[in-house]
Amino acid sequence: MFFKKAIITTTILAAVVCGVNAAEKGETIMKQSPIDTIFAQGEANPYGEFFTGQTYLNRLNPKEEVWNLPIGNVTFEPGARTNWHKHSGGQILLVLNGEGRYKEDGKPVRVLKKGDIVTIPPEVKHWHGAAPDSWFVHISLEPNAGINRTTWLEPVTDKEYLGE
Repeated sequence: MFFKKAIITTTILAAVVCGVNAAEKGETIMKQSPIDTIFAQGEANPYGEFFTGQTYLNRLNPKEEVWNLPIGNVTFEPGARTNWHKHSGGQILLVLNGEGRYKEDGKPVRVLKKGDIVTIPPEVKHWHGAAPDSWFVHISLEPNAGINRTTWLEPVTDKEYLGE
């Protein structure tokens, strides 16, 4: 039993020391969200100007000509959401964890949970994001990459976000 505890303690200590050494050298230590997900959270979303609140993007497959399918893992902090937007080639969301919201223009807000799939036809105005009190993670697939362009629109108001 003593040896088992010693091995565990040594492993934890080594992990802490490696983290401290990386920080002292100025290396980036990626912040992990408190939500469990299969893919790494990624860095602050470079498209943050089109979001309310903090989001993170881990580009799993870039836009390229071989597979023709950009894929991103998007993590939303509680209350974070996209602006209204539309995709000329459509979009598919695969919910990995947390609780989210999705709304198409003219329809009620839909609550999203782990395992939900949202298929968004081309040119449909919509938004998506986290619930007010929950982290949220989804995979975003952008089919028809050759023609698929995102048109970012106005921010979602708090009233729209809350479904009032």
